[in-house]
Amino acid sequence: MTLAAGRQGAAIRPVTLEGRSVRLEPLQMEHVPALVEAAGEQRDTYGWTWVPEDEAAMTAYVQTALDAQGQLDAIPFATLHRESGRVLGTTRFANFEHQPWPEGNPHQRGIEYPDGVEIGWTWLAASAQRTR
Repeated sequence: MTLAAGRQGAAIRPVTLEGRSVRLEPLQMEHVPALVEAAGEQRDTYGWTWVPEDEAAMTAYVQTALDAQGQLDAIPFATLHRESGRVLGTTRFANFEHQPWPEGNPHQRGIEYPDGVEIGWTWLAASAQRTR
């Protein structure tokens, strides 16, 4: 598997993560209608992030995230309420970082496993903000 800029990324692939309250599952086009519904709630808290307002914009947003995933530059997620399964928003892992560990350092795990990652492109429906 080849990444942009020649990186190898066995660990940079879709994965499902689940906690007590939410489930992060790999983002798919099938999430678009539910994301439009979530984004359609009160929007006054979206001052620091862009949240698509309609189906066409949400489709382009999801396609851009999936294109980044295809280039192994991001792992996009749909954020779901664990008990109800309701889609609450999205988040993404991106900007994978690799530290230049000295040869033989025990933290050196190989180029296929990043040492750091940015969590971003995160937004939640108004009804899910400030909740577990």
